[in-house]
Order: sequence, then C-alpha cells, then structure tokens
Amino acid sequence: MNEVVTAVVNREPTSAPPVELPSNGYVLSGHYQAGQWLLAHAPQGTKVELLKDGRPVQLSAAPAPSISAVPTSTSPGLPVRAVSPGGDSQGTTSSAPMPYPKKAVAVYYMTFEVEHLPTLEHIPAGVNVVNLSFMLGDPLRFVGWTKAGKAAMIEHVKTLRARGVRMVISIGGQNAHVNLSNRQGFVNAVMELNKDIPLDGLDWDLEVGGLNQDDVIAICAELKRLRGKNFAITMAPNGSTIGTYITVGKALYDRGLLDMIGMQFYEAPVSKEAAMWRTNQIRDAGIPDGYISIGMMIGPEEKFWTIEECVEYFKYLKAAHPHLRGAYLWEGSRPYTKEWIQQIGDLL
Repeated sequence: MNEVVTAVVNREPTSAPPVELPSNGYVLSGHYQAGQWLLAHAPQGTKVELLKDGRPVQLSAAPAPSISAVPTSTSPGLPVRAVSPGGDSQGTTSSAPMPYPKKAVAVYYMTFEVEHLPTLEHIPAGVNVVNLSFMLGDPLRFVGWTKAGKAAMIEHVKTLRARGVRMVISIGGQNAHVNLSNRQGFVNAVMELNKDIPLDGLDWDLEVGGLNQDDVIAICAELKRLRGKNFAITMAPNGSTIGTYITVGKALYDRGLLDMIGMQFYEAPVSKEAAMWRTNQIRDAGIPDGYISIGMMIGPEEKFWTIEECVEYFKYLKAAHPHLRGAYLWEGSRPYTKEWIQQIGDLL
C-alpha cells in the first residue's frame, strides 16, 4: 500500500521539536548519511512503499515496524523506497498547486509583450516547470500577458498544466524593485494573479534592494498557507546575491518552506570548478543536494555556456552531487532550448 510523506523535519541542525505522529502513521528516520539520503529522496509529498522481505506490506495489517533509511543502493532489501517521487504528477485541470518535481527541468518565460517570443504553448516537451517572468514594482504587479493577450495566455497555461507543467511566478529580475515590507500587499498581489493563473509556486529572483529574511519567511509561509503545502518556494541567486540567498534559503529550509535553490551560472564567466565551489557552498550551509538546482544560459559569449558546456559541466556537478534537484534555463525562446531540455533532462 502506498502512503505519502506528510512532513519533513531535520532535527540535526535545528533541534526542531518532533512532529506529532498521525494515526496509523510511521516515522522514517535517519542520521548522518541516512538522514541526508532521506532529505534528498523523500521530500514532502513523496509516495513510499513499506517492504518486508522484499514484498509490499499492507499498512492496515502490519505491526508497527521499526523503519530506517538505508542510503545506498548496494544494501539488500531497502525497508522503504520511493515509488512516486513528490511532484512528478501527470498534470491536472484543478486549480490546486502541483508539488514541485523531484527532478525539475525548468525554463524561464518572459511575459512581456515581445513580438519575437514564441507563445507559451510552444514551450518544448520535457519541461516540467515554467518560471513566468516577472512580477515586480511597488505595488507588485504582473508585467504582462505576452503578445498573445490575457485570454489566450490563460488557455495556454491550462494546456501546459494539464500536461504536468508547473506554473511558478518569478519575482524581481535584474534591476527590479520590490517592496517586501508590505507583506500583505505582496501576498494579495500574488493571490490576485492566482485567480487567473493557478500558480504552483513562487520563485525569488530579486537582484537588487536586498532580501529581508523576516519578510521573505512571512510571505512564503502565508502563501503556503493560502495555496497549500504543495505550493513551491524556489530561489535563483546570482553571484552578487548568493550569500544573502544562502542565509535566507537555509532559514526557509529549516522551517520546511524551501523547495529549491539554484544559482545563476551566467552573466559572468563561470568555470565548472567555480560552479562546483558555489554548489558546495550551498550544500555546506546545510541545504541538501535534493534542494539544489543549476542555473544555465546558452550563448556564444564567454559569460554564457555553450550547449556542450552545459552538458559537460552538469555531468561534472552531478558526479559530486548525484541527487541534484534539477536545472533551469534562461530563457525559453533562446537558441538550443529544445536541445538543452532533452540533454539535461536525460542526465537528471
């Protein structure tokens, strides 16, 4: 019988209080490597299957077993295994948020009314997250409904969500000012957009003006309360903001509010060694690989990676961080998007 992980609490770094065990529920626990394995493989929403002697156990008939995580595939007879990673749904016509994918292949999509941009429904297959760009300003506002117009874009969103593509609203962008101190105004603006576009998450991409930790935590907690626990919170720092984002991201992670953080490895020359250093920096701050993604941009200039470098560098990073959450690309209309989606998706 399949059951679902309802809460994740990492008590090693935080000494967080224990979670009350639901009726007929079980605790999956682990320390050190086993704990890291659980954090990477069993986020909230993951379906699990209990095994005894390699056979599924019916929970209603099973005595309460002692269950531990085994963090290596070479150990025989895992007592618990993920059978449907949290977030890998087949799509929905519901307005409720879909969980963030266990393995995310994301692209940003500009919602400005730019003539050359392909319309949203032409996002290539293989993408499971679209970061709509952007909401910005004070008061917070959605920048536009693309050249297709509002009615058409809403229909395109429905088509993609039915395909299993999550719609995440990205906040900020380069040089964008956002007032975080007006927490209620921020939340109200996001929920107003949610009336037209069922949102599956919110992405922090503020690159100027600072990121107040208390404001971010309060906003994220309220949005998850209003939209439900599956509403994703993701972060996309760049080189100038990474320190602040790691601090705030760790605070979100400790509170069970973070779903993904991934640095933008573009707009300045970034070697694979530098990308490894930054990825290690996030992990060493206490955010496991299962919450880390890799941001890429393709172009001929030195400040971007080529498609070949994207593949080479991602393999290099994944060898040291095998449980990376995913990768994202700026942005969906650029050359090689389709090739990037296919090749990086295969590596995930």
